[in-house]
Amino acid sequence: SDVCSSDLGGFPGGFHFTHNFNNAEAFDHINEEFSRMFGFNFRHPNTPKNRNIRVQVELNFLDTINVCQKTIEYSLSSGKETITIDLPSGIQDNTVLQLAGRGDNANSAVPRGNLEIVVKVKPHPKFVKLDDHVFTELTVNCFQAILGCELELDTPRGKKILLKIPPGTQNGSQFGVTDEGFVRPNKTIGKLIVKVNVLIPSALTTEQLSLVEQ
Repeated sequence: SDVCSSDLGGFPGGFHFTHNFNNAEAFDHINEEFSRMFGFNFRHPNTPKNRNIRVQVELNFLDTINVCQKTIEYSLSSGKETITIDLPSGIQDNTVLQLAGRGDNANSAVPRGNLEIVVKVKPHPKFVKLDDHVFTELTVNCFQAILGCELELDTPRGKKILLKIPPGTQNGSQFGVTDEGFVRPNKTIGKLIVKVNVLIPSALTTEQLSLVEQ
């Protein structure tokens, strides 16, 4: 059998390996070590492997506020396999996650394929993602904007709050509610951003006209 022995003196302390390339399992091990240490591997892009498997995970928008743990079951040639993964906070619709070596295993002589996880996020009727924040819009009438008011609001984290709209609020004003957005990698949390739209009625009652005149 062919044996390759090499000293790579260019790396600190040198690097020596002796390997029988007819042993596929041992070659894979060396290949993984080189990939981990130096960022490249010996595997040719056309090296045969088993097929990739693609599965779909469906989430509601509010599921993405925090890190979401999902257990996925999928079919291999040899039977069923289950994996549990953590999906990061704020993961977006149509994100594709690839897990190497978790695909099909029909041919034991070549490496397993990859597991491709397609994440589908169902939109929310009120909330949308804005960077690390959750964005929503709220409509008040012109009298509420002029005089100020308090409005009950459901937050994406399931709280009920009273949002204070101060007197003289202008159309398009934005208010921030802390710690109601997505969880960042440093564990801090984004905001709920509320945009206020001021509605001017097209027809005023006698009482409303009197108020305007006053």
